[in-house]
Amino acid sequence: MLAILNRRRSNPVKLTFSKIWEVVLVSRRDYKFLSEQGRIEAEKGKVRDQVDRLVQAGVDEGAQTYAHLLLKCGDYKLLAEGERLHATIYERWRQRPERLLLNCLVEMYGKCGSLDKAWLVFSSIKTCNVYSWTIAIAAFAVNGDYSGALALFRKMDLDGVKANFVTYVNVISACSGLLDPRECKRVHSRVVEEGFDRDLVVATALVTMYGKCADFGAARMVFEKISSKNDVVSWNALIAAYAQQGLYRECVELYERMPVRANEVTFVSVVDAFAGLGDLEHSRRVHARIVEDGLENDCLKSALVDAYGKCGSPAESKQVFDSMVWRESSTWNALIAAFAQQRDSVTCVAILRQMDQDGVRSTELTFVSLLGGFSTTASLRAGRQLHSRVLAMGFYSDLMVGSALVTMYGRCGAVDQARAVFDGMEERNAVSFNSMIGAYAELGLARQALEVLWAMDQPCGVAWRGPRQLSVHER
Repeated sequence: MLAILNRRRSNPVKLTFSKIWEVVLVSRRDYKFLSEQGRIEAEKGKVRDQVDRLVQAGVDEGAQTYAHLLLKCGDYKLLAEGERLHATIYERWRQRPERLLLNCLVEMYGKCGSLDKAWLVFSSIKTCNVYSWTIAIAAFAVNGDYSGALALFRKMDLDGVKANFVTYVNVISACSGLLDPRECKRVHSRVVEEGFDRDLVVATALVTMYGKCADFGAARMVFEKISSKNDVVSWNALIAAYAQQGLYRECVELYERMPVRANEVTFVSVVDAFAGLGDLEHSRRVHARIVEDGLENDCLKSALVDAYGKCGSPAESKQVFDSMVWRESSTWNALIAAFAQQRDSVTCVAILRQMDQDGVRSTELTFVSLLGGFSTTASLRAGRQLHSRVLAMGFYSDLMVGSALVTMYGRCGAVDQARAVFDGMEERNAVSFNSMIGAYAELGLARQALEVLWAMDQPCGVAWRGPRQLSVHER
C-alpha cells in the first residue's frame, strides 16, 4: 500500500503508517469541527426561516411562538432577526405587546449585547414582575455594566418587588465583576436575611464572588456552611477561586481531598494550578486521569497546551494541540508561548504562518508571546519583520506589545532600537520601564539603566508618559 501511495506522488517521499494515521486523525478532527459548525449553522438557518415565515408571510401566531423565537435569537446571537421580530410584535399588538413578549425582548437584546435596546424595552414595561427585573439585571451584568445591575437591584427593592434566587445569582455575579468588598458584604447580608444562603446555587455563586475578591476567609466560611459537600459544583467554585488568585498549592490540596468525582471544570483549574507550579510530572498524571475518565474536550486540551508549555515541554503542547478539533486564538497563543519559552523563534514564526493559513486572527497577546521567543542577533531580522506587522495591525499603542518589543530588541543586542521603541511609547507602565532597564542591563550598560530607573521614580507621574507630555524639567 505504501508503495502505491508513493508511486502516485509526483515527488515521492517515504510514507509510514504513523504519517498515514496522522492524516486520518486530522481528517476526523476537521470532520467533527465541520459537523458541529454545520449543526449550529443549521439551527441558525431554522430560526431565520421561522422569522421570515412570521414577518414576510404574515402568518398569524400567538405570543408563545414569538417568545420562543426571541429566546432562540438570543441564544444564537441573531440580533438582526430579533429586531425584525421586535418590529413585527409592535405592529401586530399596536404598541401594546403583553409583558411576556417585552420580557423576552429584554432577554434577547441582553444576550445579543445590545444593552441600550434592552434598557429601552425594559423601561416601557408598565408593571415589572420579578422575571422582568431579573432579566434586566442579568443583561447589565452579562454586558459588564455591574454598577448598572446593582442600581437596578436597588430600584427593584424600592418598587417592592421581592427577589428570588435567580435574581440573587445575577446580583452576586455583578458583585463578582465589580470587585467591591463592601458591596459584596452588603449583598451577602441580604441573601442571609432572605434565607437564600441555604440554596446551593446561590451559595456557590457567593464562593465564586469572594474568591474573585481574594477574600478566602469568607469564601471558606460560605463553603463550610453548604449542607451537601458531595456536590462537585461547590468544590469547583472554591478550587477555581484559589487557582485564579495564583494560590496553586491550596488549589491542589483541595482537589486531593475532594470527596466527589472531579469533572471537566475541576480539571481546568487543577491543570492551571500545576502549570503555575511548573510541575510537569503531575501535569502528565492529571492528563492521564482526564483521558482515563473520558473527559477530554477542547477546553481541557487548551489548558493542557498551556500547562505543558509552562512546564517546559513544548513537544507535548504541540501533541495535544494537534489533537484538538477547535482551536481559538488563545490556544494558538499558548502554543507559541510554549516554544517562545524555549527561545525557539523559528518554530514560533512557523506557528504564526499556520495560524494565518487557518484564518485565525492574531491578537496583541499573539505578538507578546511571539516576541518572547527572540533572543539572539540571528533572530533580529525576523523580529524586525514582526515589528512591521505590529505597526500594520495597529497594535503599537498596546502597552504589553510595546514592552515586548523593547525586550526583544534588548535581547537581540539592538539596544538603540529598543530605546527608540521605548521613547516612542505614548504611555508606559512598570513593565515597559523594567523592559528598558533589562535591555541596558543585559549589555552591561549600567549608567543608562540607572538613568531609566531614576526617570521611573520621578514624582507626578513624569516618566509614565511618552514624548508628547514632557516633564517640567524638559520644558
